This record gives sequence, structure tokens and C-alpha cells, in this order.
Amino acid sequence: MEMKSEAKTEVATQTFGKRLRLKAGIYLIIGISSLLALVLMINYLSSQYYTRFFLEQSRSEKLSAQTVRILKTLTNQVSIMVFFDPEEDETLYHLVTSLVRELAHATPYITYRFVNPARQPAEAERILANYKLSSLKHRNFVVVEADRRTKLLFANELGEYRIDILPQTGKAVAQYRRKLLTFRGEQLIAEAIFSLTHPISGKVYFLQGHGEHDPELIEHPHGYSKLAEMLSQALNIAWQKLWLTSGIPSDCSLLIIAGARLPLSSAEIEQLDTYLKNGGRALILLPTMAIGDDSRIDSLLIKWGINAPKKIVFDPQFSPTGSDVLTAGLNGEHQITRSLLADTPDIKLRLVLPRPVQLLSRTGTSTPDKPQVVPLLFTSEQAYEASTSRAGVPERNPLQDRQGRFSLAVAVEYGTVKGITTERGVTRMVVVGDSLFLDNELIDSPPANRQFAWLAINWLLVRPSTIFEGIWATPVKEYILLLTPAQQNTLKWLFLVIVPGVFVVMGSIINWWHR
Repeated sequence: MEMKSEAKTEVATQTFGKRLRLKAGIYLIIGISSLLALVLMINYLSSQYYTRFFLEQSRSEKLSAQTVRILKTLTNQVSIMVFFDPEEDETLYHLVTSLVRELAHATPYITYRFVNPARQPAEAERILANYKLSSLKHRNFVVVEADRRTKLLFANELGEYRIDILPQTGKAVAQYRRKLLTFRGEQLIAEAIFSLTHPISGKVYFLQGHGEHDPELIEHPHGYSKLAEMLSQALNIAWQKLWLTSGIPSDCSLLIIAGARLPLSSAEIEQLDTYLKNGGRALILLPTMAIGDDSRIDSLLIKWGINAPKKIVFDPQFSPTGSDVLTAGLNGEHQITRSLLADTPDIKLRLVLPRPVQLLSRTGTSTPDKPQVVPLLFTSEQAYEASTSRAGVPERNPLQDRQGRFSLAVAVEYGTVKGITTERGVTRMVVVGDSLFLDNELIDSPPANRQFAWLAINWLLVRPSTIFEGIWATPVKEYILLLTPAQQNTLKWLFLVIVPGVFVVMGSIINWWHR
């Protein structure tokens, strides 16, 4: 009887133990399931109801009030595509991508994508073909698109750089280091979004009838079809030919005068002057004196404080063929040329037999209510001008032709002073002493002719608006840790041996304690 009783007790104990383990297992499953459900609910609620704040007040991604005001006006979708190889400029890439994510978070109307041409070559080729930007295969840029209109921003426009010359030993080739000083991405992208969603209802007109370059000539080397294509495809701006017989249309957002060499009548000169006084925008490309210039546009330029004498500038030190001139210097203070210098300190434009274009020397002091003339492109100090020719060959006259540094292009702005208003807004002009450098043959000439045209037109087409006032360039802080070789070795052993060794010892002690 005792044997049977002990057997029954043992069976009952085993059964009770199994039930207890089963019950504990069920409770464990229920507990884990409840915890997972709770985590999922918390994640869902946190994704729908949250508050974001910046731990640092100087965060570059924090949007300004002006940008937020622009984003609140959006009613249609805006897409931002960042075409960037981060290995070329990791700091700028991080700033751009962080800014784009912040813009997308601020409004549901912005979508974005990042394309790395080094890791996504097939996708990069498709995008370049789609936007007809095959010539920019090796460049970093941002495309903002809205309502089938696009705005292209080069990476070097998004930041201001300083070029530092690295220390060199012996006869080693000088090396340069680009240091990012300020980040202007927020202002430029915000301006692009605003201009695309609030488009200018105007056109770009090419003046014709005086021997100018023809924007419809595709096969001819001196046609301007490539520049016209850049306007229509990349900038999404309509263009049209213009004869001054019926005046300048009211929808003219930019007038391009490319190589006019036949006489303009007094009435036509007056039309151009009136257009500029009323806030017009003009890109004036003067013809070389090798083919002559009877257009009388130089007399118009004098009224605006610009002197473009009928001479040819030579710079033997920067002339590969003898007839062309590579610019020896660019003005790093102006928006157009500052962006070019961000690529490399010795970037150059290639011009053909250019004319000097410079600020007109006037008596008296310059006042803010006068047109502000800023030089853009320069020759070297060894350049000289030639005003006479013998048998069609330009020749220097020592009595009247100067030698030294010449300006070959200027930017003009008028109407930025408070209290001075014009019908169309701020008057802007870019005047260059050559028109051949943007023709079909030379516009893609390396390194910077096309990009100069892009930046100049972009500057000319900027619509004056107080909505952008107050958007500032964000300074980029750089922290440098200076260590001696002994300190570097100490840190190396600290992180490679001592820190991992501490965790190994602690783990060994805990394991021994449990045993």
C-alpha cells in the first residue's frame, strides 16, 4: 500500500510540475505578447504625435522663419533630387542631405531622393538623360522640380569656400585644400522653390537684325542654339527672337544682345535705354573688333557707367593659340564668379580676341543712386590692348594703348537703394567683351564657359522680393585636434588595447563569480 501511495504521490508531483511549467510558459508568452503590443502602440503613437526640438541652437538644418513662410505657401508637389558623390565633399553632402530631410519634414508637399553616381551609375545615366544634363556627368548638383519646371543648383553654389595652399616640401607640385566657410543651401533652395512655384510669366528675347548670333542656328559653329537649349531645357524658360521694330515686349524677363555689330538707330538705342531704366535685365556680349562694331551699343553703355573701347586685349602669358585669352583672375566678391572660384582657385574662361570692359572713370565721388558696376573677369598684368591694325592684323600703338591688368566683363546693378524703385524691379546687366565664347563651338569649351553663362543668367533672372530678406549663410565650424606623435600613440594604445582589455577582464571576473 505504501509503495502504491508513494507512486501516486510521485505521479501527482510530476503532473503538478508539468502543469506549473505549462502555466508559466503561457504567462511568459502572454507577457511577451503584451510587451510587444505595448511597444508597437507606443511606436505608432510616437510616429503620429511627437514634438521635435534641436539640442543645438546653431544647427544648420534648423529652418529660418523665411523658409518656413515659403513652405506654407506650397499647394503643389515639389521634388528635390540630390545628385552627389559624397566622397568628393563629405561635409557639404551632409549639410545638403540634412537640409533636404528637414524641408521634407516641414511640409508634405516636398519629396526627395539621393543619387550617388559612383554607386548608382545606371540610375545616374538615366537621370542625366532625362534632364538632358549629360555634360554634367562628373559634377555634383541639386535639381528642384515643380509643375514641370526645374532649377539646377551646382554644389559649389551652395557653399562659400576658401582655398588654402597646403605646405609643400622641395619642388613638389602645389596642392590646394578647399575649406567650406559658410553654407548657403537653405537660401538657394528656398529661392528655387519659390521661383518654381511662383513662376515669372515672361520670356528671354534674343535681339536680332544687327548681325547678332542666331539662336536657331544648330549646325553653325557661331550659332547660339546651345545657349537657347540651356534656357529652354535646363531653366525651363521660353525664348524668342526680337526685332526692335515693334519695341521691347512687356513680358521680356531678359534681353540677350549677342554680338550686335551693325548700326542700331537712335530710336532703338533709346528703346534699350528706357527698358534698362525701368528695371530691365540684359546680357550684352560685345563683338570682337576683329570683325568690327558699328552697333553704337558702346554709347549706351557709357550712360550706365561702362567703358568698352573698340580695342582688342592680348595676354601672351594666358593665350594658348595667340588669338584667345584665358582669364587670369576672377572677382571672388561677386555672386557669379565666387561660385566659379569654389571649384579651384585657378579656374579660367576662354575668350576670343576680347575687348576691355571696365568702370567708366568719372569725376566726383560715386553715390549709391548711380549704377553699381563690378568687374568680373581679369587678365594678367602682362596684358596689353591694341587699337590699330595693319593688313587686318591688330597692332599696339604705344602712344594710346595701355599695358597692365584689364577687366573683360562687368556686372551692373541699379535700383537696390531704398527709395529708388523701377517698373520691373532691380536693373541688372552683365556685359562681356566677347560673344564668341558662348557660341556653339566654344560654350562647352573647358573649363567654365557654360557654367559662367548659367550663373550669369541665373543672377540676371533672380526676381527681387523681400521674402528672402534675413536668410543668412550658415557658418561651418571646423574643430581641429592637435596632437603630438607621443599623444597619438597613447590614444592608439588606449583604444586598441586598454579599453577592450578592461571589458575582457570585467567579463572574466563576472564569469568566474558565477561559477
